Amino acid sequence: MKILNIMLCPKLGGIQQVFCDYDLALRLQNIHTLNIVHPFAKIKKELRKNKANLKYLFNVNQYDPVAVLQLKHKIKNYAPDVIIVHGNRAATLARKATKKSKIPIIAVCHNKKIKRLIGVNALFIILEALRKNALELGQPPKTSYYIPNMIQLEKNAKFTPRKFHKTVVIGTLGRLVEEKALDVLLDALAILKSQNIPFKVLIPGTGKLEVELRIQTQNLGLEKEVEFIGWISNKKSFSNNPPKQ
Repeated sequence: MKILNIMLCPKLGGIQQVFCDYDLALRLQNIHTLNIVHPFAKIKKELRKNKANLKYLFNVNQYDPVAVLQLKHKIKNYAPDVIIVHGNRAATLARKATKKSKIPIIAVCHNKKIKRLIGVNALFIILEALRKNALELGQPPKTSYYIPNMIQLEKNAKFTPRKFHKTVVIGTLGRLVEEKALDVLLDALAILKSQNIPFKVLIPGTGKLEVELRIQTQNLGLEKEVEFIGWISNKKSFSNNPPKQ
């Protein structure tokens, strides 16, 4: 079996991580996988580190006619049995490029932006609530699958309970955008502080709400408890080596 795995957003975030996870998971099953990304994609470094089979597709937007033709050519040359798409841009361009083809398309639904994914041959959805939205929008139940995000574990990995710090350290992982609800987290932390409960919170990542969240942190008087640490590339190191208290 040959699978074409497409993700065309050049930024970094959860979609990009899931895209890489699918590539690794498929190859672990001895499935030949070709990944297509934007030439400026920041995820290229991780894909190369994982020795992924990689091709590039420059595109201006999801309506780019040149990108459609180029993708059609890549699909013809690779002749995949299945195409997996991540994100609306990849889904739209793939559907245009396979308009006269019978190659099935599987879309992985990562967030609420789901309308352009409706009608694909199968929809993999990371949350049950999103699956309900897909059904309401017309995706047939038999082609809608609730499949949570996967994580890569080391071979023979064992869970070892860790002792909490005297001051509990809380970490988040995600872009600083509205759907992550970090403003709600900050409001909750203000309640903890009002009850004299000691804590430290580390917020990595970047996003359009970063300035607003920093201002909210100051307004709530949480400057000493909350630290914005920017984008992190080594998630394992972040979780295994929290700051000493």
